Amino acid sequence: MGIFVDRFGTGPRVVLVHGAMTTGAATWKCQRPLGERWTLVTPSRRGFVPNPPAEESDFEVDAHDVAELLDDGAHLVGHSFGGLVAVLAAALRPTAVRSLCLLEPATQALMRGDPDVEAGITEHERRRLRFTDPRDFLVDFMSALGAAGGTVPDPLPDEMLQHARLLLVERVPYEAQIPTATIASMPCTKLVVSGGHDQSQERVCDETARLIGAEREQLSGAGHMIPRAAGCNELLEHLWSQAA
Repeated sequence: MGIFVDRFGTGPRVVLVHGAMTTGAATWKCQRPLGERWTLVTPSRRGFVPNPPAEESDFEVDAHDVAELLDDGAHLVGHSFGGLVAVLAAALRPTAVRSLCLLEPATQALMRGDPDVEAGITEHERRRLRFTDPRDFLVDFMSALGAAGGTVPDPLPDEMLQHARLLLVERVPYEAQIPTATIASMPCTKLVVSGGHDQSQERVCDETARLIGAEREQLSGAGHMIPRAAGCNELLEHLWSQAA
């Protein structure tokens, strides 16, 4: 396959897809205890540590990688940019998805024309034109997400530098063509979860859930990093057990 994939635990298969500026292991570290009852498959997407650096990051390429990991059937979870990858992977192999859970997915493409979404897209395009230094880009990017840009190390450690360089050249998620009708027709249980920290994110999650026929939940307390929120493991395990 050409990407690093960590497999941990025993039981029904679960594929967990991470977002930007992180790795599979870092994103899903709070889910490790679920390995007592589930086989957790956590890829690190192309260009992300421990994979070698890549010249670009493309959600369609990542979706094909993740679709292969579904094997004969798996529960599928994606966070942020990984949520977009997960929904595209599900559309590639709908019969192999036992349940689909999207944690604040980067599905802004479904709301093109919305004033808030368009403002965010305009801001990101400005950022891409203004900054060529990976650290400067990262500071501005994190500030836009509500994080403290001043906490970004200077200079960036090697891993962060590799990921920041990739962020500069990633294929932007608002270009995605998301086959909502295909996802909506899937008989498996679908769930979209938001973090209760940003109204724009809440509205994107609402619209995503509506278009793909998913249930909606909110887990507050960890901002955008929903995998770290209290109750996340219980919510995931309840979803997987119901689907099983």
